[in-house]
Amino acid sequence: MTHPGDIPVESRGTITRSSYAVVSTVDEKAGADMFLAFALLAGAVLTGWCAPPLLRRLNPAYRDPRAVLAAWLLAVLGVVLTATLGVVLLLTRGHGMFLIATAEECWSALSRGRLPSAGQLTGLAGAALAVVAAIRFGLIVLRDLRDRTDTSEQCLSALRDTAQCDGGSPMTFWVDDDEPMAFSLARRPTGIVVATTGLARTLSARQAAAALEHEYAHLRGRHHLLVLILDSLARALPVPLFRHAHVAARELVELAADDAAARAHGEEAIRSAIAALARHDLPYGALTLADDSVGLRLARLENTRPRVRPPIRALSSGLAALTAVILPVVAGAGILAVAVTTCQFAIA
Repeated sequence: MTHPGDIPVESRGTITRSSYAVVSTVDEKAGADMFLAFALLAGAVLTGWCAPPLLRRLNPAYRDPRAVLAAWLLAVLGVVLTATLGVVLLLTRGHGMFLIATAEECWSALSRGRLPSAGQLTGLAGAALAVVAAIRFGLIVLRDLRDRTDTSEQCLSALRDTAQCDGGSPMTFWVDDDEPMAFSLARRPTGIVVATTGLARTLSARQAAAALEHEYAHLRGRHHLLVLILDSLARALPVPLFRHAHVAARELVELAADDAAARAHGEEAIRSAIAALARHDLPYGALTLADDSVGLRLARLENTRPRVRPPIRALSSGLAALTAVILPVVAGAGILAVAVTTCQFAIA
């Protein structure tokens, strides 16, 4: 066994210098990771507050509403992933220290009468906030799914006793009512559509078919689940981007369903159906042809200006979606570049 005293003085100096170099490299890497983590978190926060005005510039009158909806969804996803990556970097040092190790180091520092480092405290605070937000979001989604399922089952039970079902897929129930109305409810496996006999009597056969196709498009696109998730996210995390994304999604799913009905039965048929249907209080989670965005949808269907050609529309929509998902990273990189430049000027 070799004792420290047996090591030559020259070797001791070499070992000390090597150890110091390793420690310095580790500290520099940890500092760089922490700096990058703060930049990512700042980019996520900046995008969460500043992205809605940019995304609202994507006018669905001349773009595919599905592509605009994808841009909103990818922006939300980008913010969530960027913030998560920032928290992970704060909790990770050299790929080996995670939340439990960070908590142990904080407790060890406190037990010795020292304060934990800023990175440890920030990482723990960020992790705690992320866990609380995830739990809150999960609970809200589960509660909303349960409420929607209960409402659908109650509605279906009542419809089986009072309405006629056409036996199709999805099932369409016809309620004896003079008021023209149609709406859809999500239910496994294909959902249900509810329409009144007044719809068939008031509208022409083509207009009624367009109204039903609108509801079928909601069910095919799983629009009910999409709106529910964004609504739950907006309530769990009151970030401007999430709130605006929920509002935008409700309008965009209606525009997408209008387009599906227009492709199947013509723009005039779906426009007449929208104008003729009456608004009613609907079951929780229902989507209907007659909603708050009727004015916007009629104006879009009545728009006589030439639409953008499909290749150009696809390219612009793809660029918009790509920009939306990388926007938080770009914002974080910009903040990081400004911070590094400022530090260099301060040192110089």
